Amino acid sequence: MDGPARGGAGALLGRADRAIAAVERVWRLAASAALAAIMLIVAADVLLRYAFNSPLSWAFDLISLYLMAALFFLALADTQRHHGHVAVDIVQYRLSDRTRHLCQAAALAATAAAFAVILVLGAGKAWEAWAAGDVLEGAFAWPTWIAAALVPLGVALLLARLLLSTIGHGLSALTGRSLIALPPLSGRDEMGGC
Repeated sequence: MDGPARGGAGALLGRADRAIAAVERVWRLAASAALAAIMLIVAADVLLRYAFNSPLSWAFDLISLYLMAALFFLALADTQRHHGHVAVDIVQYRLSDRTRHLCQAAALAATAAAFAVILVLGAGKAWEAWAAGDVLEGAFAWPTWIAAALVPLGVALLLARLLLSTIGHGLSALTGRSLIALPPLSGRDEMGGC
């Protein structure tokens, strides 16, 4: 939440934002480590494959099962915090800030509902994989529950961010005071500053 926070509700929103942001930083670092690991493993695999005709037999499984899932799902909430997901804001140039807050609250609430379903289904799949002892056969017997658990881990934090933003925008729309910053509008310069 990069906006002005005033009064009791604003202070409470600010504390909740800082708590969620702390976890987002840890998840972002883990996603960054996954990306670095992917790059190093792929580079080593290519070097070993073409220079020594001895590729890493486990590289594809590790990358596709664990590292790509970590990279994607653990970065979701932090990307949402920085307004990095795709957004359509064509109409918002013409809306008042209060109406924009209301639209944000409605859109985020719908998004949160969809991700709540993903969270429940993802947690169920991870639990089933763990309980059944599912493994991916390959160079090693890779447990699939670890990859499946990355889904609810990332989505749970995204859901917390979405709910906090929904509440912040909803309260901002109700009070007429910006308790949470509105997302930046893209292309404002191209539109002539409408």
